Amino acid sequence: QEDFDMIQYLKRSLTPLSTVTVPAFLRLTRGGRRGAAEKSHIETSAPDVRSSQSRLRYFTIYTAVFMTALFLCFGIYLMGYKKTILRETDTFNQQYITFIRIGQWIREMIRERRVLVWDPSIGYGADFFLTLSTSNQGSIFDPFMLVSVFTPPRYSEIIFTAIVFLRLYLCGITFSLLAFRKKSENYAALCGAMVYTFSACAYVGLYQTPFIVPMYMLPLIIYGAEELFENGNPLLYSASLTAMAVWSYYFTYMIAFMIAGHIFLSWAFGGPGEHTLSRFLEIAGRFLLYSFLSAGMAAFILFPVAKNLMGMDRFGLETYIPFLYDKTYYAGLLAGLTSSFDMLRRDCKVGWSVFVLIASAGLFLTREKKYRLLKTELIIMALALCFPYAGSVMNGFAYAANRWVFGLSLAAAYAVTVMLPEIRQMERKKIIKITAVICLYFMAVLLFCGVDRLKYLVIFLFTLAVCLILSVSDRIPDLHFKGLMVMLVCTSLAISSYYQYSKGYENGFGSGIEAGTAYEQLTKRGGLTLLKKIPFADGERYNTYKLDVIRNSGWLYQKSGMNFYFSGYNSFINRFHNSVALRAYAYPHAYNGLDRRRELLALTSVGHFLVPSGNLYRPVGFGEAEAEADSYGTAVTSLKADIRPSA
Repeated sequence: QEDFDMIQYLKRSLTPLSTVTVPAFLRLTRGGRRGAAEKSHIETSAPDVRSSQSRLRYFTIYTAVFMTALFLCFGIYLMGYKKTILRETDTFNQQYITFIRIGQWIREMIRERRVLVWDPSIGYGADFFLTLSTSNQGSIFDPFMLVSVFTPPRYSEIIFTAIVFLRLYLCGITFSLLAFRKKSENYAALCGAMVYTFSACAYVGLYQTPFIVPMYMLPLIIYGAEELFENGNPLLYSASLTAMAVWSYYFTYMIAFMIAGHIFLSWAFGGPGEHTLSRFLEIAGRFLLYSFLSAGMAAFILFPVAKNLMGMDRFGLETYIPFLYDKTYYAGLLAGLTSSFDMLRRDCKVGWSVFVLIASAGLFLTREKKYRLLKTELIIMALALCFPYAGSVMNGFAYAANRWVFGLSLAAAYAVTVMLPEIRQMERKKIIKITAVICLYFMAVLLFCGVDRLKYLVIFLFTLAVCLILSVSDRIPDLHFKGLMVMLVCTSLAISSYYQYSKGYENGFGSGIEAGTAYEQLTKRGGLTLLKKIPFADGERYNTYKLDVIRNSGWLYQKSGMNFYFSGYNSFINRFHNSVALRAYAYPHAYNGLDRRRELLALTSVGHFLVPSGNLYRPVGFGEAEAEADSYGTAVTSLKADIRPSA
């Protein structure tokens, strides 16, 4: 009886609402493919998204499927390898520290009842508000970051990780809302949501956590843009675009290009009466008006950030942009479509479930006019991946970086949503053509891309199995087919993640911090516990040498160690380092101390110097040892300057 009740519940949840009480096509188990298509077309209408009960059923199942996919794609490796998503570069020493520091900062303001703007612990000292807003490593206006106010530091690793997974969860939520607006079937929307949420963009999002924000905001902004385009309702568009601009100017810039292109193509492929100059001017004026309104509402942070950006040396550098990438890039791009490919190692990856390949083949073999917009967007974005100049434009006319690829992921996942029901209704001849296209793709990958043949043979065989199931889908009961598609999508995502995170392949979590040690390492590595023991005069700084210190960790002690690595930085400091011939660092936004040079240490009020015990690295002008500590088996000594500023 319990099994029967569960089947009935899943049946009601996965099946879109119908215009009749009991849709006849749900009971279809055998019969001609054309007949099934005709019955479905006549008796089925779009899901009634206004029904709160229907939404609740859908999102309940979405939550269960998401949790399953999350465990299969990430959880099984994190737990098995006892790792965390925190990588020392960026995730650990920027985003995680920012999360903790925002909580500290707000609690300090509440205690002191005043706004604290200047933070002396950021490098040589910096504007806390502006540094965080310029860096894109975490915004104090992001509600998820505000959770840190209520988070005890010892639990910060768990809460930070949970927030990252919650952001991924929102990606599927907003995708589903957009799919419902476009009258997609529930099971198809669920499959597309999984493909989008667990695409290779999510792999990047685990170690560049702010990169998940545009993934869940883009579907919402497109939803609002289409409401404005079709119904003249600007509320959602203005609100979502304003929020995005406040949280991340960088990705708002990319999304602006995507929205402009989407609306222009929507006008170009519109129905009768749309292709007039007056209609175009009306639409353009409407979007410009509300886009500028959104920029105005976000101006309190956009203008200071823009001014700060213009002063950064890294944005003024001339970068050579070739006409084409190296041939290895194109080989990796082709092979990565059904797995993952790290494009130039610039925090952008491409790769999706094999369902995207099947859906894309079916889409371009279909001649229906209603898919012209989606086809065109896929072609334009696919071509943009092939030319460095496109990546440069989307990266603010700097070096080529395809971090906008989340837009292509959205279009690819939506192709899965619209084509799954279509492919099921296709004649077997068309499905054979789709299978032939897939065979040609894998043949090209295996012959010309220099890939691991066993890996791609497994993916190929799984793809053929999916095609075989689709070819006999008219013989499968409707409810079973829908559940089977969801299961196969999750399986395809698990296969892709295996090759990304397994130790035998990419070992994506290999550089992660050991689970449960993040906060301890942050506060204790390099002997930083000494900062609580030694007395600091007002304006006094400390330096370290030959110690394994986490960059920016001095933030948590509110002491300036001139140990800095952050995307938002002060170019004048970099120029100062160059003017005194300080040993160069790899990036202008990274530096660590003053190379034990006495005159510079005195000039910048460095009164304490942390070195490995034994005084082998004692700088001139520092003599008496004032405190000692143990740091992961290494003895650390704090040396006191012979001449210190008075308190």
